[in-house]
Amino acid sequence: MLEKLTRHPANHRRVQGLLLKAAFANGEASYRELIAEATAVSQRRLPFSEKTTLLDRIVDDVVDAPNDDCGHYMYDDITAFIATTQTALRSLDGGYIAHAVGPYRRGAPATRRMDVLVTHVDEVAGTETLREEKALDHLVRSEVVARLPRRTGWFVGPRSGAERVCNRRLHWHWSPYSAYFCQLLLMTGPLTFNAQMMLEAKKARLVLSSDGLGGDAANRLIYQSMDSEHAVFERLSVPYVDPMCRT
Repeated sequence: MLEKLTRHPANHRRVQGLLLKAAFANGEASYRELIAEATAVSQRRLPFSEKTTLLDRIVDDVVDAPNDDCGHYMYDDITAFIATTQTALRSLDGGYIAHAVGPYRRGAPATRRMDVLVTHVDEVAGTETLREEKALDHLVRSEVVARLPRRTGWFVGPRSGAERVCNRRLHWHWSPYSAYFCQLLLMTGPLTFNAQMMLEAKKARLVLSSDGLGGDAANRLIYQSMDSEHAVFERLSVPYVDPMCRT
């Protein structure tokens, strides 16, 4: 599908980007119709800004169409998947930690992405890539995730199941343990809450980022290791806010 999309005769990259976005969000079923509409728009004699506005509307119509099988992950689906993932990783090594992040962690009933953040408590320089590869390999052998022919990335479920479902892409994120709980906070969101937390860090003369919570020392950032999300809030002197209540 991706090869067909990237060879699509649209006359600028914006068209291709929007098509890819919609194809991943809604799957194989409607991409032919989408290509036909987008091609017609791209070939019209219109200013670039008007073309992109029309294409945005086409994509929004397709992405927002109700389609639980292909367009969304339901809350219970993600809950079941992350429980299976955690069990499989613990059977490999008790040091692995995994959370589903994004709107799911804030209680959204459905989301178009499944983002999973993973780490290992034993942070040893030079071993992070190996630990990540071992985790993914174990999940493949346990049929929790799969790789599909001619497609990049990871997909949810055994290979046979992932091939039948048009949108089962897994967004896998690995983090060093020292930065894990800061990343967990930021990847839970929403952006407005993250901005508030970053402002609180600035007031405390710290920097909150995906690299961790750091303070300036000798003109360079020294990151402080946090052992829980609660610890990040405590270090910033901010009352803990449950993910379900973050706005």
